[in-house]
Amino acid sequence: MNQKVHGIAVLVVTVLTYLFTVHPMIRPLTLKFFVFYCYFTFFGSFYYFAIRSKNSKTNTTSIFIYLLTATALLLVGATGWFRSPFFYMIYLLAIFYSHIFSRTIALVFVFVITGLLIPEVARDSFLFDNIRLLTLLLIVPVVEIFQNTFLNLKEQQKKILILESSKTDDKTDVVGQITGNKVHRLAFHLRARIGDIKQFAFLLKKNRNSKKTNIYGKDIVDISDEMLTEIDKFEKQTTGEKIAHKK
Repeated sequence: MNQKVHGIAVLVVTVLTYLFTVHPMIRPLTLKFFVFYCYFTFFGSFYYFAIRSKNSKTNTTSIFIYLLTATALLLVGATGWFRSPFFYMIYLLAIFYSHIFSRTIALVFVFVITGLLIPEVARDSFLFDNIRLLTLLLIVPVVEIFQNTFLNLKEQQKKILILESSKTDDKTDVVGQITGNKVHRLAFHLRARIGDIKQFAFLLKKNRNSKKTNIYGKDIVDISDEMLTEIDKFEKQTTGEKIAHKK
């Protein structure tokens, strides 16, 4: 499923679960339905992991995630939302969405749940409830900042390699989309230079003129040196070490 479908599904599941827990006629049944959902989620998890082990291309993953969302929100709602000792699960869901789907879908969830919880703010705990809502609004960007900082630190220590150095949002810029990836950029550059070598080698074979042969031969050597330098540079940047090679 694409991101728009996921966003709509998250919105619908969140709103319906909230209404289910606050409606005066349905609220007394919330705990019973929560127990049912716990069993349903528990047995559904076995099916989910069985599907994952077979690498089946289905929507089971998404359905399982929405099932977990409903179960978690039912738990929070059944125990009083702001007064719930399980309120932290809403923070975990927001972080979970940002990793599984995207930051946009995580923010959709955060804004929807915040809008639904505003009427739940109590006068006797007005400040505390508003601080909770504020931290909920900030949880996704703060986690992303910490994550990016951690990854950049690990990359500087040469423990990991972040492939996406830059990314353009322009879908028509095919070259920009490709060269935003470090490995793709190196391969793109080397492939172009190897094409030049192939062309010069063809001209060498075709032309018997000694002067042109020397020029083409020099170009091949220069391009080869440039390619080796690019590989050494990439090797040094990604591993922090430069391996000595025989000339």
